Amino acid sequence: MKRKMIPFIIGSILFSILICYSQETTTETSKETEKKEATITEKISTESSQPAPSSVQEESKPTQTKKVESTSPRSPAISEENKLLNMIETDPKNVEAYNRLLRIYAQQEKHKERLKIALKAIQNIGRTVTWCLIVGDESRILGDNQNALTSYQFALAIQPTNPEIYNRIGLSLLKLSRPNQAEAAFKAAVFFSSSEPSTSKSVFYNNLGVAYEALEDLQSAYRNFQLAARYNPAYSTAQANVKRVKELLLSSGQKIE
Repeated sequence: MKRKMIPFIIGSILFSILICYSQETTTETSKETEKKEATITEKISTESSQPAPSSVQEESKPTQTKKVESTSPRSPAISEENKLLNMIETDPKNVEAYNRLLRIYAQQEKHKERLKIALKAIQNIGRTVTWCLIVGDESRILGDNQNALTSYQFALAIQPTNPEIYNRIGLSLLKLSRPNQAEAAFKAAVFFSSSEPSTSKSVFYNNLGVAYEALEDLQSAYRNFQLAARYNPAYSTAQANVKRVKELLLSSGQKIE
């Protein structure tokens, strides 16, 4: 089994190199593309197999808050925010200040601000997997999937066997209408997930099923949705995908393999 997977590992490495230099761009102006993207969003999951910083939902949007004039003291969160901003201004290489501010912005769902600070941290200190994932996640939430993909690739260069990074790459590629490359990314996520909990494996198999469905390979999609549901019986997204694709197979006269 291991020998059979060697070509796949090599292919995964080549995949990560090729997509780093890909100049392919995607326009999403037609109503048909918008419908397709919305359908994909219903089927995939961005549940993280790792803790923060990147446990975000696919369609999350920045929370808009109304400005209210008040004579009361500013909230501790705002005061802490200004304090940390001043600390970063005084010492641009203060790692702890960046991380604390990023946590505050995550709690407040300030996606643009969080993206800006993560980019500033990378610029002044250097890339880390955590900061690259934050840039990728926030870019994806804000609809910039190409920059998200680029940032995830930087993270992958640091940790080339991290299945969660491959999963995020696959999600961005699906949004960019590149299902063949998304399939390769999700396969890599599955391959490197041997030490991951079953809940994470379930997410990876489900997303691989979505890639196969985008490629109109319903049999492969069905098998992977089944695996996802088997690894985590409580995973409602996978269960729904199994039922839906089974009905598609039967209605088209295909046998359930």
